[in-house]
Amino acid sequence: MGSIGSRALLASLWVAAVSLVHGQSGTGQFLYAAWLTSEGMPHNSVTSAFQGTDGYLWIGTGKGVSRFDGVRFENFSVSEGLPDNNVLSMMEDRRGRMWAGTERGVALREAGKWRHPGKGWPATLIWSLAQAGDGAVWAGTEKGALRWNGGQSPPEAVTVTAGHPEVRSLLADGASGAMWILHRTELFRWEDGQLERFPQLEALADGRELWRIQRDREGAMWIGGDGFLAKRGNSRSEWVEMTSAMPDAEGIHIDMLSATDGTLWVATRNRGLRFLRDGVWKRFGVEEGLSHDDVRSISEDTEGNLWVSTNGGGLNRVVEQQIEVFGRGRGLGRHVTTALALDKDGVTWAGSDGAGVLKLKGNDFEPGLPDGLLPTGYVWSLLAADDGALWVGTFRDGVMRWKDGKAEWITVRDGLTRNWVPSLMEDRRGRVWIGTRHGGVHRWENGTLKTLRGSPDEEGVAINQMLEDRDGTVWAATGGDGLYAWKSGDFQREGGAEGLPNDWVAALHEDSQGRLWIGTGGGGLALREAGRFRIWTQYQGLLSNSIQQIQSDAHGCLWLGTDSGLQRVVIAELFEVMDGRRDTVAGVAFSRADGLPTPQFTGGHGNLSLRDPSGALWFSLASGAVRVQPEFTRKDPIAIRVSIESASSERGELWNFETPGAAARRDDVGFPPGTGTVRLRFTANLLRAPEKLRFRHRLIGLEQDWQDSSNERVVSYSSLSPGDYQFEVMAVGRDGRWQSDATAIGFHIQPFFWQTMAFRVVMIMIGLGALTAAVRWWSLRRIRRKMQLLTQERRVEKERSRIARDLHDDLGASLTEINFLGTLAADSLEKGTTKNRIEGVVERAQRMAKSLDEIVWTVNPANDTLASTANYLCSRTQESLEVLGMRCWLEVSDNLPEMPLDSELRHHLLMVVNEAIHNVLKHSGAREARLFLGNEGTSLVVRVEDNGCGFGPDEVPPGRNGLANLRRRMEAVGGKCTITSAVGHGTRVRFDVPLRHPAPPRKG
Repeated sequence: MGSIGSRALLASLWVAAVSLVHGQSGTGQFLYAAWLTSEGMPHNSVTSAFQGTDGYLWIGTGKGVSRFDGVRFENFSVSEGLPDNNVLSMMEDRRGRMWAGTERGVALREAGKWRHPGKGWPATLIWSLAQAGDGAVWAGTEKGALRWNGGQSPPEAVTVTAGHPEVRSLLADGASGAMWILHRTELFRWEDGQLERFPQLEALADGRELWRIQRDREGAMWIGGDGFLAKRGNSRSEWVEMTSAMPDAEGIHIDMLSATDGTLWVATRNRGLRFLRDGVWKRFGVEEGLSHDDVRSISEDTEGNLWVSTNGGGLNRVVEQQIEVFGRGRGLGRHVTTALALDKDGVTWAGSDGAGVLKLKGNDFEPGLPDGLLPTGYVWSLLAADDGALWVGTFRDGVMRWKDGKAEWITVRDGLTRNWVPSLMEDRRGRVWIGTRHGGVHRWENGTLKTLRGSPDEEGVAINQMLEDRDGTVWAATGGDGLYAWKSGDFQREGGAEGLPNDWVAALHEDSQGRLWIGTGGGGLALREAGRFRIWTQYQGLLSNSIQQIQSDAHGCLWLGTDSGLQRVVIAELFEVMDGRRDTVAGVAFSRADGLPTPQFTGGHGNLSLRDPSGALWFSLASGAVRVQPEFTRKDPIAIRVSIESASSERGELWNFETPGAAARRDDVGFPPGTGTVRLRFTANLLRAPEKLRFRHRLIGLEQDWQDSSNERVVSYSSLSPGDYQFEVMAVGRDGRWQSDATAIGFHIQPFFWQTMAFRVVMIMIGLGALTAAVRWWSLRRIRRKMQLLTQERRVEKERSRIARDLHDDLGASLTEINFLGTLAADSLEKGTTKNRIEGVVERAQRMAKSLDEIVWTVNPANDTLASTANYLCSRTQESLEVLGMRCWLEVSDNLPEMPLDSELRHHLLMVVNEAIHNVLKHSGAREARLFLGNEGTSLVVRVEDNGCGFGPDEVPPGRNGLANLRRRMEAVGGKCTITSAVGHGTRVRFDVPLRHPAPPRKG
């Protein structure tokens, strides 16, 4: 339904028109922007444009109506309810409804829809629309006038004349309901059903066609026609023709506007605009920048923008520049402006980097010195001294003093250290201070030049500017070496140690309160107070950290010329920021959109800015100079009004601010389930430089912090959960101040039935029931498995007990019997081979009995405890050692835990202890041995020690596997074996076995 104009194209259409005149009401220079079909307009023929109470610009065109917020066009045509696309007139009534008059009747917009007003309205050409003081709506048609009181009744026909009843224009007359009716050749006044005719105007017009009747701000009425313009001061005065005072009065005067500044604007067909200011008529047309000279209407919005409708040139916005530019058309701009000076007569002088010195005469600059006087024309600094002399500091040619038509030069031949002179200053005693580059500061007094002590003269350091404050201290700003002060006959440096943020000092300024302001080339703005510096940068709201020029006005503001444009800041706000009472300074920035030809302000030398006796501020640019009237720029900014236009999703539009009841439902808008991505569109009523608007937003219910959306006017939120939300948005204008109150809309995303609380409660209950059943089933299953395991363990233990019992009772008894019979047989035989063999059988039977005992102990589940293991190891060790008469020491820790040991671990422990005891008996030659059992942390520690001969690490004979077997057995159960021995000092074998299921230690 609508089309969106490109912001980039919109910005590129800003073009400065040529200079017209410097009037008392403003600069007399204008900026314009034009919108055509390429920027989203439905048609290049525009018949009317005005700002509605909703803040939008409503535009009537040859292809319907367009609503414009400064960025986006929303277009309406026959398909949206208009009777015809060729719109000739538009109006807003007191109820906020838009009316559109077309070639085939009228339509009104209500609740977001265009509709026919009702029965009785003819399908005829509608020239004009107006609402009377009594609320009646009037329409001027090609067949006369219509008056409608609303409701269901048809409009009343008001016939003004026979033959040619065409009514071109209507104008309400007070609250009584009276109406002025302008016929194509006659004027009537209707009141209470009676028509009054004005033959005096007819005689004045002398048959020329009449087109528009308007009232200016003083209450006077104006009528425009074909080569005709007349004015009537009040109800008792006569009509006076004004065309004779207007140059080039031929043409059709089709519309008039009395602007807020008192200027009268007249729109003409094929001759552009005329405006009357300070009693002087001027022209503004295609030659001055207008897109087309066939102008059909002109209106003014709340910001003071003029909206000019043209027949073929689209829609134009005309704005008077707040900044007066002195460029190529006014004598400057062909070269960089390098210096400005104001002489005692109030005349402004300008220096350039190639055109020498220029002087303001009238409204233009012209050469101020004779040709050839300056060798190169490169001027670095200017000074208009109190004695009438003009001092010119040059680039490489020294200083020239011009007075009474004579030139006097001061160069290196006269004692000047260098011929580069970037700054000049006169103190209260009339002495001239000369700042050089690479050569320090000099002072000229009564024809004598003196080089001053302590001034910076290093290579690359220039004296950018000098200033004498109200206390008589002379300050020198340097490019690269900080700030210098002349005190007690010497220059003293102040720099980073004192808090100066940057050693490149570009500008100095003392305000009316005697405060010294310092502009730096990268460190921001500084203020010197009590020997220290206070600093403001971009973080505190400055436009740039490179401050090239500084001036102050009579309203407590500083004006900063930077490398990014011009900024006005309130001094009181600077201190509020410094004291923590506000976050940033709300400075007003001026750029190309305000008429500034370039954002690059000259810096680094000379007196680049000044304030003239009228209070106007001058600044130097790379392309000329500008003059600013602070009073003209101090117009109160309009209150920015942000409007939330609509909410939509992939399913279409969910809410629109124009839909019936939208305002009443604004705090509780319902969105259906499964809305998906919600797109919220908003805008603001700022029509001048809308690209400078910045927005921020937040969605309460999802985010608490503000989100910066820059100049984007659509915000999307994806996959929002069902629930309540509130969308808030606010804007900040060119003055840097955010709205005090955000614009908000509350909405509720409805859930699917499975997302409702009742459904969730039911599902939770079902889930809890299912979980309970599952837990019960799992618990029973676990208990059953545990019982099965216990049953199986008991069966295994019974089987192990049976095996142990059978081994002990059957095999053990048989071995005992063999041992007994063999012993008897051996005792009955004489010594010999047979006896030896029988004794060997007996010995082997005894070892088998011992091994069988160990197997029975290992298999028997009754011994599956750590305590049983300790007791058995001690008894077997004692039994083995005492057989050979070796003293045995047994030590068992009282801290052994009560815990089970599986048969595998017990078997390996028994084997390694037996092997260790066997080694003691066989190899150590010890008199005594010691067995220790204890625990350290989660490990069981078993040590076998002897006081025998010991051995060295290299003394173990090859092929002996005893020690290696000990280590392998310990590794099999996750433990380790450590052997410590030394010749003559015995041997210690330590076994560390991890206890897998530690239990609390036994209580003694």
